[in-house]
Amino acid sequence: MHHDLWDFDIAAQPILIDLDKDGRKIPAVVVGTKMGHIFVLNRETGVSLFPVEERKVPVSTVAGEQAWVTQPFPVKPAPIGIQGLGKEDAWGLTPEEKTEAEQRIGRYRSEGPFTPPSFEGSIMSPGNVGGINWSGMCYDPRTAILYTNINRIAAIIRMLPREKVDQVEREEPGVMRAETGRQEGTPYVMKRDYLFKVDERGMVMQTKPPWGTLVAIDLHTGDKKWEVPLGSMLDTHRWPEAKSWGSINFGGAIVTGGDLIFLAASRDGYFRAFDSRTGAVLWETLLPAGGQATPMSYSLDGKQYVVIAAGGHGRLRTKMGDYLVAYALPK
Repeated sequence: MHHDLWDFDIAAQPILIDLDKDGRKIPAVVVGTKMGHIFVLNRETGVSLFPVEERKVPVSTVAGEQAWVTQPFPVKPAPIGIQGLGKEDAWGLTPEEKTEAEQRIGRYRSEGPFTPPSFEGSIMSPGNVGGINWSGMCYDPRTAILYTNINRIAAIIRMLPREKVDQVEREEPGVMRAETGRQEGTPYVMKRDYLFKVDERGMVMQTKPPWGTLVAIDLHTGDKKWEVPLGSMLDTHRWPEAKSWGSINFGGAIVTGGDLIFLAASRDGYFRAFDSRTGAVLWETLLPAGGQATPMSYSLDGKQYVVIAAGGHGRLRTKMGDYLVAYALPK
C-alpha cells in the first residue's frame, strides 16, 4: 500500500510456495494483509501472478496531510473480510441496541477501505486488527489451497488538534479512555476505538456477524472455496445462535496431510479441528486458558501430536494462564 495512515503494517509472515500455473511451476510468495488483501507474487521477480488494480480512494481532510490518491487492490484473490461499512451494517441484540449502533456509525466518515483519519472520526473497515493479522496463513501444497482466519471488525480513527484535547475531554467525558497515540512533535493526537461495547455480557459487537471466520482459497484460480464462522463471543446457552456468529481472533492455523486444520484463536477458549475440504468442525475441546497462539504438530515414535500454548490475551479479554497442552489420538 501507499503512505500508511491506518496502522495497516504487514503483520503476517509471508508464505513461500511453488505454484503450478499455466503448465509451469512458479516459485511464489503469498502475502496476507490487515486490509484483507492477499498478494501472490513471483518471488524471483516480484511480478503478481493475479491482476492487481490501482483504484481511487478517498482524500484526507486533515490540514497538512496528503493521502495517496490510489491504492493497489488485488482482483484475485478477491479481498476478504469487511470492505466498507454503512448504517445498514449496524447490529444489536435488541432493536434499541441496533438503533444505537446505527446512530454511532452515522456519526463518522465512512467511504470504504482507506477512508483517511479525520477530525470528526473515520470508520476503518477493515480495522487495524484485520483482515489478516499476525496470525498469518497456512497452505496445503497437495491441493494448492490457502487457509486463513480473519477478523471482521471495524475501528474508528479520530484526529484531535493537540490544543483542543482538554476541551474535547470536558465536552465528551471518557473519550480519552480510547486508544491514544500521543504523536509527540505533531499537531494532532490520535484516538482509536472500535465498533463494539463492553458490559456484563462481554464484548457486544455493533456490526453484523460473523465477526471472525476461517477462509479457504484455491490459489490455482484465486477463487474462494468456502468460508465458515470461527468460534463465538457471547454465551451460547443464552444465545444459541451465537455459535454461528464467529469471534474476534488472534492466533494462526495449521493444515495437515490428513485433511485437518487445527485452530484455536477465538474468544470462547476452544481448540478446534476443521475438515480442510469443507470447513466443517470435526472436533473441539476447551483449553485451560485462551489459545491466542498458532499450534504446532510433530511425530514421535510413530505417533503424531498437536501442541498449543494456552496463555490468554489481555486485550481480547480471554482467560489468562500458563499452559502448554498436547493432544494425540489413542493407540
